[in-house]
Parts: sequence; C-alpha cells; structure tokens
Amino acid sequence: MTYIRPVWRELSSGQYNAYLVGVPAAIISLWMLPYWFIRFRCRKGDIIAAELRERAKRLGIIAVVMYAFRAAKAAKPKNRCPFCNKSLDKLDAYTDLNFLACPHCHEAITPIYDLKDYIDHLVKQLELQLKHSKENVIGGIERDLMLKLVRAIITFAVRKRASDLHLEMEIDRAKLRVRVDGMMYDFMHLPRSVALAFISAIKIMANLDITERRIPQDGKIGMWIDKADIDLRINTSPAATGEKATVRILNPKAIPSEPVKLGLDGENLERFERAIHRPHGMIIVTGPAGSGKSTTLYVALNAINTGEKNIITIEDPIEYQIKGASQMQVNPAANFTFATGLRSILRQDPDVIMVGEIRDSETAEIAVEAALTGHLVFTTLHTIDSATAFARMADLGVDTGRMASALIGIIAQRLVRTICHDCAKPYKPKREHLEQLNVGDVPKDFVFMRGTGCETCLNTGYCGRTGIFEFLMPDEQMREVLESAPPVSVIRELARKKGLPSLKDEGVRMVWKGITTVEEVLRVIS
Repeated sequence: MTYIRPVWRELSSGQYNAYLVGVPAAIISLWMLPYWFIRFRCRKGDIIAAELRERAKRLGIIAVVMYAFRAAKAAKPKNRCPFCNKSLDKLDAYTDLNFLACPHCHEAITPIYDLKDYIDHLVKQLELQLKHSKENVIGGIERDLMLKLVRAIITFAVRKRASDLHLEMEIDRAKLRVRVDGMMYDFMHLPRSVALAFISAIKIMANLDITERRIPQDGKIGMWIDKADIDLRINTSPAATGEKATVRILNPKAIPSEPVKLGLDGENLERFERAIHRPHGMIIVTGPAGSGKSTTLYVALNAINTGEKNIITIEDPIEYQIKGASQMQVNPAANFTFATGLRSILRQDPDVIMVGEIRDSETAEIAVEAALTGHLVFTTLHTIDSATAFARMADLGVDTGRMASALIGIIAQRLVRTICHDCAKPYKPKREHLEQLNVGDVPKDFVFMRGTGCETCLNTGYCGRTGIFEFLMPDEQMREVLESAPPVSVIRELARKKGLPSLKDEGVRMVWKGITTVEEVLRVIS
C-alpha cells in the first residue's frame, strides 16, 4: 500500500511560511475585504450594496465586480446647480426637504426630485436594512433612517393640508390614509416591516411604551416643519391585523385670527361680535364632530383676550395654546373631569370660562349656574342644529327656563369645502339637487361653478373649507316661550318667524357667492 504524504510535508520552510501567509491573505483579499466593502456601502445607504450584501458572503470579489457594474449602469447624468455648480442628484443632501432650492447654496432651482421620491428612497433603504438586521432589531443606522422617514411623511401630509394621518395594517403591507378638508384619501402604502418600525419610531418620539401593543396609548410630539411648529397628537391602538396609529396634525398658524376668516360676514358677523362681548351668559356652539366648533371658540377667546379679563379653559384635549389664558387638561384617571374642573375654575375668580364640551348633567348644571352668576361661558354640544340644543340640555336635566335665562345664543355650524380656483369651471347642477335646497328661480345670467380636479386640490375640485352658521339669539318673546319647554319644532318655527337663516339658507347663500357647490351643501346638511 502506497503511503501518500501530506502536501505540507513536501514543502520547504520558506514555501511553508508563504503558504501560511498566502492562503489567509487570499481569503482576506478575495472574500473578507469585498464583503466588508459591500457592508460599509450598505450602511451608507447604498441600495445596490444592500441588495448584494448576502451574496457578497459567498461570491467575494465577484460581488464587488457586480456592484461596480450595476453602479455604473445605474449612474445618472449629473444635474448641477447653475449657481454653485454642485451636484443636485444626491437625495440625502436635501436635509430641509425643500426640493425647490439647491441643497448647497439654497438658491431657487428647477426641481429634479419631489418629496414622494425622497420617501420612496428612504422606504427602500429601510426595507433592505431591516431585512438584514439580526433578529429584526433596529440599529443606529435603521433608527436614523426611520426618524428621517417619519419626518418626511409628516411633512408630506402637512403640505397636502392633512389634519389627520392614519396608519392601518393589512396582512402583507400597511396603508397610510390622510384626512384633507374632512374627507379621507389613500396616501401611500408601506411594507409591513417598515410600517412596524414607523410605529415604533413615533412611540419613541412620543415617549410611549414600544413593547405595549395590547392597549391604546396616547402621546404628543412637537416637530418643526416648513418654518412652523407643528403639534402632533399620537394615538396607537390594537387591531385585528396589527397595531394602528393615528396622528392628529395641529398647526397653530392654521387657526383663523379673525371671525371673518371663519366664514362669518354681514349680519352673522354682527351677531357673533355682539354675543362674545357680552359681560355674562352662555354661548353654545353645536354641530357634529369635525365641524369646527373648537376653532370657533378659540377665535372667540382670541377676540376678547385683551388682557383685561381672567380667561380659564378646561379642555379634552388642549388643541392650541392661547397666550394670556389659563388652560386645563381633563384627566379622568386622576378624577379631574369637566365637572370637577369647572367647580375648581369657579373658585379662581374667572371672567370668561370655556368648557370644551358638555357631556354630563353635572357639567351642564354647573355651566348654566356659572352663566347665571355673572360669568361669560363658552361651550359646545353635539346636536344637528341650534333648536335641538334645548332638547339635549333638557335630557341632561337642565331646566329649559333656567337655560333660556342664561343663554346669549346658540351657534350651529358646518364646514363646507370651497371650490378650487385653479380648476374651477362652469357647470349645471341637477334639478333635483336645486329642489332639495329650495333654490327657486335661477337668474339667466348666473353661472354655477365647480372644480374639475387638479394637483392643487388632489383631484377633488375643492381646496380649503369655510363655515356656514345658524344663529339662534333669543329675544324676550322667545325666552317667554322657552320657559314652557316647547317641542323642538316649535322653537324652529319661532326662529324662522324671527327671520333667522337656517344652515340650508346659509349654504345656498354660499352657492350664490360662488364659494361652494350645491352638492357640497347637500352633503354637509343632510
């Protein structure tokens, strides 16, 4: 039997040393260094490198060749700033998310990207990073990308005029939806892994427990976007397909500073100004959720906030800060409700009290009593019109006669979307729609307008909203009738005889002024 000696026994000492050095050097140069290079490029956010990261472990130097080939093939012709001659191609350079200005010299340029391109870029990077993260743990690079993505998505929503952002999990992905002008629209889709990281990121930013997914959580975040302080109210809650996150976007600059900007004009504006400057009594703003009641109260408080009055509010939640006013936040967990808070306010020598909402009989009784004892009280109710507010307060145990004595006025309101000026064109509404609004005879020279849809209005034909208002301001005759607790229909008929316009009348007036459409008025008052 022939004995085969190992190769290393045939080698001289010099050859043996070369063998010991050469083999590791070859492994390092052909496999380890290429892999380290690909991983380094991946951590720098290079998407091509991230796609080759796993293959680099097996292919070594071949992966680097593939990377070079793909990078050369994917290279774009350089776009350069005409002012500073620096490249405009690198998306990560746009740190302020302003794609209308050079990221280097900040001069105005013709954009080669938009915010959606930037978001897609971040999503792709993050998805690849999360795919290769050990045990799906978010590291420093992924966390930085995630915070950039959160800021980019919130900025995108703000620029689309969104008031709310909803992240809803589906089986294999997540859907982002926004509320713009009171209507919900699909915004974009995210991979499920990115969406889970997105929720974790906003939880961290809002100081919430990222490990708790069984119960709802609430928090808030402050963010500087487009030279404005934006307040974000965060809510996360469990759902069948995964955790859901809702972000309420509050921009203090979006609050109208003057009553006329609410949509008030003419006699309605005079009624509003006269009511809010009364020394005592109760003003109730009614309407469904999302009809702008809180905004109307904030405008009223700002109008009378001259520094001569002690203004105290109790809210749930505090949506906007009012300079010069003391604002309290309801906290049921600590037994600090509207009722207990209102009792506390009455011991603080207030001139003006704002109660965010009357929800129970105790709050209703205390609010009426405060109005009768020399305080000006602002509050809201959820009713369909002004006359129904009496029935609602009666349901809460408030005597109609006492309420009539305390009442200055009831303002029912709705928000109607306004026609987009960029795509407005003449049209002819359906006859049955005109009949539903009791429009009557239309002058021959009158032209109805509506938006046909464009980029400005998200192809809806509407851009922005304004209010329509119904004022019920009882005089002495009406107060005498109200003391007998009449039915709602009698109150409505009495208001009509007094010549007070209804919500429908105000909606038709907005149509005649070319502010909104027949269909939009029918939608909000139906």
